[in-house]
Amino acid sequence: MLDTAALPQFNRFSDAISDPLAKAFRAGGYGLTLLTLGAILMLTTFFWHEKTVIRYIVLLVGAFLIFFVVAYVYFKEFPRVQQARASVAENKDMIDAI
Repeated sequence: MLDTAALPQFNRFSDAISDPLAKAFRAGGYGLTLLTLGAILMLTTFFWHEKTVIRYIVLLVGAFLIFFVVAYVYFKEFPRVQQARASVAENKDMIDAI
C-alpha cells in the first residue's frame, strides 16, 4: 500500500500562478496587481528561449501594463501633491507662526 502521508503535497498549477496576484491585490489593489502581472510577463519573456513574435507581444503587454500604472499614478495622484504644495506655500506665514 502507498503511504499518502509520506508523499509531498503539491499545489495546483493554477494556484501557483494566481496566488501572487491575489496577494498583490489584497496588499495594494489593482495598481500593484497590474505591476506584478506586467513584471511576471516581462520576466517570462526574458527566460523564453525562442525568438518568436509571441515573445515580443508578451513583452509589450507586460511593458504596457507597467506604463499604464505609472501614467495613471502620475495623472491621478500628482495633481493632489501639487495642490497640497500650493496650499502650504499659500499658508506659509500661518505655518511658520505655529
